[in-house]
Amino acid sequence: MRLQRSPRQAAAISLVAMIDVLMILLVFFMVTSTYLDLDMVPLAGTEAPAASAPAAARGAPARLLVRLGG
Repeated sequence: MRLQRSPRQAAAISLVAMIDVLMILLVFFMVTSTYLDLDMVPLAGTEAPAASAPAAARGAPARLLVRLGG
């Protein structure tokens, strides 16, 4: 005697719960993040000015900040 199993239906995965979790995480990370001062942008690949020559001699990287205004 053979018993036949009824075919299983595929479980429907609801994306609503996942979207809710992603929205909560997005809001959490937006609220808890720190924002940079975007008025000053570091410029890479510039040469050190003469005033900071001792800092460059110590091996510290020289940075040039450019202020954006409008």
